[in-house]
Amino acid sequence: MTTSTPPSRIHVPNLLQWGALLALAVLWGSRYYAVEIALRSFDPLSIVFFQIVVAATVLWLVLRLVGQKLPHDARSWLFFHAMALVGNVAPFFLESWGQVAIDSSLVGILMSVSPLSVLLAAHWLLPDERASGLRLTGFLFGLVGVVLLIGPDALRAIGGDATTIVAQLAILLAAVCYGIAAVITRLAPQHTPLTMSAGVMLAGAAQLIPLWWWRSGAPDWSTVGAGSVIAVVAIGLFCTALAALVFFYLIARTGATFQSLVNYLLPVWAIAVGSTLLNEPIPDNGLAALTLIFVSLWLTQRSASSRPTAP
Repeated sequence: MTTSTPPSRIHVPNLLQWGALLALAVLWGSRYYAVEIALRSFDPLSIVFFQIVVAATVLWLVLRLVGQKLPHDARSWLFFHAMALVGNVAPFFLESWGQVAIDSSLVGILMSVSPLSVLLAAHWLLPDERASGLRLTGFLFGLVGVVLLIGPDALRAIGGDATTIVAQLAILLAAVCYGIAAVITRLAPQHTPLTMSAGVMLAGAAQLIPLWWWRSGAPDWSTVGAGSVIAVVAIGLFCTALAALVFFYLIARTGATFQSLVNYLLPVWAIAVGSTLLNEPIPDNGLAALTLIFVSLWLTQRSASSRPTAP
């Protein structure tokens, strides 16, 4: 089932879409903690494979239950495979692999490059998401806010030995992949969020099966901890399947640039979890950082409000 809204018509974000953006930050931000648990028993490729298989299975079942069908045209499936590769398979693996070698704080800073990659790609490929001075200022405010929130000291970890540098480049590449995937989604044939999510996850599972079997293969389940299994299932259900539904909803309604702002909210969620559940102190620069991030969101909203709204 395709939607009647062409990809060039998006809406100025309303309260519901801001809530969806926050929900996406919570879903994606929680993945980092679950991956740390999953890595105790699974290698990065297996984590990505199992989470996408879980997501694909659940989304396909839900699709059948609600009476929707997957498209049969080659163009839709070409975009599904492109979105799966650039938006799921490649960045999920790069993140999981990179987390083994570098601290999560630096991961958060490097991932905040993603909105800027969206801004540049959207400017050239999406006529209704041209970069403006106000929008660029907002994105830069957000980037500085993320650095302050996580801690400028984390920037000192940039560089290091060859393994560390490669891991940092992997995280940066993952951030760029997410940005490109958001733009590809705007250009893809328009379907319901559920159809898009199921199609992309099924395409991703199909891509991963031969690679996973060749590089990892079935694990020795006698040595796999229950916590790691629960973590992988949770990643698949919530951080992948449910997050995909929210992601495609936001792209369809508000565009790639607005959705990319989730990367500035991820560190905010991490700090909130650390302070409330783990009794970690709020960073000294926390108030200033949060102010910059929320100014970034406000400036971006002002930029979006200056565009003609879709009826």
